[in-house]
Amino acid sequence: MDHLTRSLSTQESKVVLALTERRQREATRAEIVELLGGSDKAADHVIESLRRKGWLERATWGEYLLVPPEQGPDALVTTIFSRSPAASPILITSALAPPPSITG
Repeated sequence: MDHLTRSLSTQESKVVLALTERRQREATRAEIVELLGGSDKAADHVIESLRRKGWLERATWGEYLLVPPEQGPDALVTTIFSRSPAASPILITSALAPPPSITG
């Protein structure tokens, strides 16, 4: 697996920072278009760039998961989230859910 440095352009940082500030781990294409305030085509370019750099992973068609900044500037793209549109909802949900806690 290639090592990716998770650097950001101005438009990319706008998406990542907005989602992070909102504590939002998922976003739709429409939400990203709205965040950027530009054209669909420009947003698609930013989304694809964020996916290539390891900041976003596709959950389903038109829905994306943020790989959070706390994973560090040199995070590797994980294999839990398949780049295939047929990514397992169970794997995605289990990766997003907080670990269970037992209280007594």
